[in-house]
Amino acid sequence: MLRALTLAVLVTLPFTLTACDSSSSNGGSNPVTQVRITGASLIDLAFTRPDGSDWDGLTAGGPDVYLKILINDVEVRNTQDDDDLDNLTVTDLPRTFNFGSPQVLSNLSQTLKIEVWDDDGSTDERIAEFAPVPIQTIASTANPTYNLTDGTTSVRLTLAYTR
Repeated sequence: MLRALTLAVLVTLPFTLTACDSSSSNGGSNPVTQVRITGASLIDLAFTRPDGSDWDGLTAGGPDVYLKILINDVEVRNTQDDDDLDNLTVTDLPRTFNFGSPQVLSNLSQTLKIEVWDDDGSTDERIAEFAPVPIQTIASTANPTYNLTDGTTSVRLTLAYTR
């Protein structure tokens, strides 16, 4: 009798554990359907151009940083007018960009790209461009933050999810 009971438990236990797994990275039976970027933080930055000169040329001070968010290489958000980021210095990091309303990413089959720019009026310069990330990759983690880095510049996205 004890042997039969042990055998029954061993046979049914794997099926029971599999059926109850709703905490897998893809959300189990309740997957992520929408990602919302609620903010971003500039964690690290190249404070000079690759040639060693200042981003702002002859004027003293650091770059006047803003972010661009692109979906499938189409700009959907730009923080240029959202924050006063004149002459950013090392002591200003991390610098948080608070979004008044979140950037909603509903089509998980698209890609997200973040660019960091120096505002110089009519001749803005791109400081960093991160490789496009499939939104599904971000959704599959369901983490509250997602980090992007290119070796000298790092941005942390603050996220929320809809299931």
